[in-house]
Amino acid sequence: MSKNSSTKRVCEILKRLNEGKYLNTEHLALEFETSERSIRRDFELIRELFGDILAKNGKNYTAFSKFLLQDTLSSSENYLLKNIIKLSKRSNLKLVKDMQNSFINTLIKDDEYNPYLFKIKPYEEIYAYKDTFKSLENAIIFQKEINFIYDNYGKITKFKVKPYKIVFMHENFYLASQNKNDVLISRIAMIKDLNVTAKTFTKNYEIMDFINDMQTTWAKYSVGYKSKLKECIIKVSKKNAKYFLLKKFMPSQEILNSDDDGNIYISYKVTNELEMFGLFKQWLFDIEVLKPRSFIYFMKKLREPDKVK
Repeated sequence: MSKNSSTKRVCEILKRLNEGKYLNTEHLALEFETSERSIRRDFELIRELFGDILAKNGKNYTAFSKFLLQDTLSSSENYLLKNIIKLSKRSNLKLVKDMQNSFINTLIKDDEYNPYLFKIKPYEEIYAYKDTFKSLENAIIFQKEINFIYDNYGKITKFKVKPYKIVFMHENFYLASQNKNDVLISRIAMIKDLNVTAKTFTKNYEIMDFINDMQTTWAKYSVGYKSKLKECIIKVSKKNAKYFLLKKFMPSQEILNSDDDGNIYISYKVTNELEMFGLFKQWLFDIEVLKPRSFIYFMKKLREPDKVK
């Protein structure tokens, strides 16, 4: 394997991060005889695989703590990854082409002695759209603009966008792309007449951060989005507090405090009210929205749609 092999670089960077070292993109580029842009892509890949484990200060990176795959992924996430790889292997997608067969076989091997069985929502089959996936992979890797028709149950829209990532959320596959100065989230199964153009583009790194930070498909991008996040605070009764203490319902969930009656107060940071729709609907009459006012009104509309205009 050559010195500047991307696989070797990422493995070496992971090893050093796990040792608690501070890494400089300029120094790494010189050491591995490549560009700083390639090194930044290596760090992007690491964050995609392991989540927000990196602290960045200018050109310097370090990891918040030591990490291993089995520590980073929960059992259910491992199970989901296993099944996504099965789908990708069947469709011959790049996701599995970049993995060693020994790793794939170990991950997807069915073990009758495994004491765990996870039941999850049915996830979207991708085999029927394998040609679309392969074209999108090519466009994303080589940063080429694409044209397509979006068929949303008979509502037809034409788009010309810059594709960034294929995103798996809510058991479905989406394309996250830049549409002028906005971020477009498109269900891949609804993409028709896809055309990869010869025109290339340069990624906007704030948009890339936004896609990595997205909690739901309802997230809305705007320039400087991190400073514009809205904090929603809810009150959960003592009866239901245990469910929120045991599990995060969204990545931004933060337990603020509790009162003498055992109620807990929780914060979520989102881009808009619709991002809270799933949580509000699940706990419609079991939580109280405290602020901001627009979120209180949104919950009230969900509870009493005929009374709130």
